[in-house]
Order: sequence, then C-alpha cells, then structure tokens
Amino acid sequence: EEEEADISDIGDGKGIVRVDTQSDNMNSLNSQDLATNVAELCQQGRGEAALELVRTDLRNVSQPQCTDIMVAFAEAGRSDCAQAALLHMQTLCVETGAELDANTFNALMLAYARDAATATDDGLDQAFGVLELMLRAQIDPDITTYNRLMEACSAAADAVDPFSKGLLVLDAMKEGKRVLADVETFNTMLEACGKRGWSTSTGDGLRVGAQVLETMAKEGVAPTVDTFNILMYGCAWAAGAGDGWLGVEQGLGFLRQMADTEIMPDVISFNNLIAACAQAAGAADGPLARDQAFKLLRIMQEVKLEPDQGTCDTLIATCAKTAAAGDKLGVTYGVKVLDLVHEWNLSPDPSMYNALLARCLHVAQTSGPGYPSGWNGVRWMANLLALMAAFDVDATEAIRTIYDTMSSLCAQRSLELAGAAATAHTSEDLPHLSGHVADSMCFATASAVLDDSGGADDEQEELLGGG
Repeated sequence: EEEEADISDIGDGKGIVRVDTQSDNMNSLNSQDLATNVAELCQQGRGEAALELVRTDLRNVSQPQCTDIMVAFAEAGRSDCAQAALLHMQTLCVETGAELDANTFNALMLAYARDAATATDDGLDQAFGVLELMLRAQIDPDITTYNRLMEACSAAADAVDPFSKGLLVLDAMKEGKRVLADVETFNTMLEACGKRGWSTSTGDGLRVGAQVLETMAKEGVAPTVDTFNILMYGCAWAAGAGDGWLGVEQGLGFLRQMADTEIMPDVISFNNLIAACAQAAGAADGPLARDQAFKLLRIMQEVKLEPDQGTCDTLIATCAKTAAAGDKLGVTYGVKVLDLVHEWNLSPDPSMYNALLARCLHVAQTSGPGYPSGWNGVRWMANLLALMAAFDVDATEAIRTIYDTMSSLCAQRSLELAGAAATAHTSEDLPHLSGHVADSMCFATASAVLDDSGGADDEQEELLGGG
C-alpha cells in the first residue's frame, strides 16, 4: 500500500510531537524538535510523513538543522525524500535570503550512496548531478562531497564499472576549485572494485586493485595499512573463489610492498593472509598453504603482534581443510593450534572446531597406534581429549559425541597395548612393545600434557586418569 502522508497525529508517547495541521495557530517546532521528529519518522519507515513534516513546519533555513534533516533521510536510504526536502529548503532560501552550506548537499550525496533504489547507472547519474546543484548554488564541493560520491559508485558496483566511475570522480575533483583526493577516497574505490569479486574468474578485483595502487602513486597519495588490508581481504576471497594458492601468493606480494614502503602490518593484515591460506588449504596445495599459515604466525609473534580470535579461527580452518583434503599432518598441526588457542585464553570457532575434531576422530579410528609420528598414538589422543575438556566438551552435541567416542577408543587402545605387553614372552617382543607400554602409561597421566602449560583442572585430571 502507498504510504499516507498524513501527519495529523505522529505521536506515539515517545517524544514525538502532536501536530495539528488544521489549526491556523499551529506552533512551530524548534529546529532540534523538527530534526528529531524527522529522524524518528524515518526510523519508523515513514519517509513520506517525515517529508510532509518538513514541508509543513520548516519555516527558515538554519544550520545544522537542515543537515540533520537530510542525514535522517540519508540514514533511512530515502534519496527521493532527501531530494524533495532540499528543493523545499532551496525555495525557502529564495524567500528568506538564507543560504545552504556544503554539509547539506553532502548529506544528499550520502542519501544516494545509502539508497538501494539508486544503486544503478541512472541513480549514479543523479548522484553526480548533485555536483551541478552545488555549482549552481555557488557552493564548492569539499573532500567529503567527493568521498561520498565515491561511496555512491561503490553502492552501484553491480550495475556500473566502479573503476571507470571512480576515475570520473577523480577527474571531477580537478575541475573548478581543485580538491585533493585522500586515502579514504582510494580505499573506498578499492572496496568498490572488490564488490564485483576479487578472483581472476569473478570480477578480477585484485588486478584492478593493483591499478588503484598505481593511481594512488600518480596522485601522490600514500597507502595505509587499511589500504593493504582491503587488498589482503580480497586475496582471501580470491583464494576461496578458484584462485587457490595464487591468492596466497598475491597476498604475500602485498606484504612485501608494505615492507618496502615501511607500512607496519597489523593483526587484521595477518588474519586476512592466514584466511587466504585456509581458503587454499582444501586443494592440492593444502600442505603448502598450511606451512605458510604457520610461517605467518611466527612472523606475527616476531613483530610482537598478539594473535586474536580471527587468528585462532583461520588457523583452525586451515588445518581442518588441509586434513580433509588428505594432508596427513593436518590433524597434527590442528592439535598444535588448539594448544596455542588454549594458551591464548581464546575459544575456537564452533564450526571449524567441529570440522577439525571430526577429522581427528577419523584419523584416530583409521590409523595405527603409532600415528601421528612423534605423538605416539595414544598420547596424541589423550592430549586432544584434555584440550577438548578444557574448551568444554558439552559446547555442542557433536563435540560431546566426538569426545565420548575418542575417549572409548583411547581407553581401548591403552588396554590392548598393556595386554600385549603383559603377554609378551620373548625378549625380542619386549623392545617392540616398550614404546606402546609407554603410550599406555601416558594415557593414565594425560592431564600432565596440559599441566605443563598450566592447563587441565582437577576434574579433567580425574577424567583422563580414570580412563
């Protein structure tokens, strides 16, 4: 149904003022009340009612009142109402001799950037038309004007070529009173180019992103860590969209560029690169991606960056995916990651955690007691069980099921090894079994695995010792 623009009663008991449109002596709202009520109506989805309130009650042009009204329409994504409100304000300017400022027009530009209905080629033409409106009103566009116009280009990325439109914005900045682009201008342009996709088969955003970097250099604008973080996010996206290891290599190339320009990467930079490794880990390059992820972790630690939840989740995802693709060391590294996550006092992401645990259980059920090499079978399972207990085995039903199944398997293996050692009658058998007996003893004292790093509590010790 078409919204009825009747504002005879817009009160809801929450501060909205009742307006009697039939009264000849209707009291004007002060500027703060008017802007507040317009914003409230927009939040309620009543843009037409808010516009009618402006037409009825806005008697003079003042700042920041007009800007606040326009921002309210912009945040509601109603560029049509914002355009109509501006027309009313311009009429008042003619009648009263007042003037609007750049902030009001910037808010209109923001409305075009936020309105899904104008995320088209025609809608973007209307956004560029705001520049003409400002020139007619003898108002100079500023950097905010152009950055919001770049946002509008980003919003319309599905309908237009964002790179070519971005170049038009840069050209417009050089006309009339020259405005210098800043890093936000180009970061927005980068994000716009990525909206069509970052991989070679979808959007080719990384190639276009490299062109944006070249344009920045020509314009004398230095990239920041945020610039490269956008590109590294694109590398992870591309790696998961068919580029695989190529996405990781491109990310490492950006990391080298940061080093060359003395831009210090942050945790987000490394998390994005490790995410690229995780995306590439499910293919033939899984072991390569897994090794690279741990190299990146070591670099993080060398430059004194604290791993966070994103680091934790992307490392677990890398190990889970490479293990699922057949990497025999995937589960070994996965348990090492869980050790680190416990040390960092973090909690693993449930989805990737479940995936990793499922692979660990599969390996435990299908491999001999000596696998993985260096973890001595039972001891490896015991360590994982202790970690699972530390992370809460009842977090999900799936985790509890895996925990119970692995506990039974670990106990069974321990008894089998102990029984084999007890029934050995020849000296030739004893050296062969001695390592497995040690495994059985390790299981009985498995809580020591976490005790060494301040881990398992008494309940975990009793649970694992009782196995």
